[in-house]
Amino acid sequence: MIYNAKVLHLNNDVEEEVLLQIGGVELTCFVSVCPYAIAEGLSYPIELRPVIFDEYVISELANNSVPSISRVESSFAYVVVGEMRGACLKSGELIFEDDVLQRDFGYLDGKMVAMKIDRIDAEFLTC
Repeated sequence: MIYNAKVLHLNNDVEEEVLLQIGGVELTCFVSVCPYAIAEGLSYPIELRPVIFDEYVISELANNSVPSISRVESSFAYVVVGEMRGACLKSGELIFEDDVLQRDFGYLDGKMVAMKIDRIDAEFLTC
């Protein structure tokens, strides 16, 4: 899914780290693709991709659980609470797509879950 993201902060020490605002959500992301210079305060079209390094950690929650995205300390990792829909995890206005969700966790389709994401990659798209 393509989002319009505002760049809130570029990290001078970690070149690939960027703080983005998408709607009302702030995310610290890893810039995986950026074919042009970006600047703080400006908005750009991006795609978000969840990255799982080793194993998928997903747990079923109560149906009345509130969607949320919580950063794990000061790392790139997040715990995303949302509804599984096929290959997608929908949390508020954000959707994270990963084919493994449908293939290995299809039994959770339509359920509220918590999923640990090791890193959220941001791909800046050409206009």
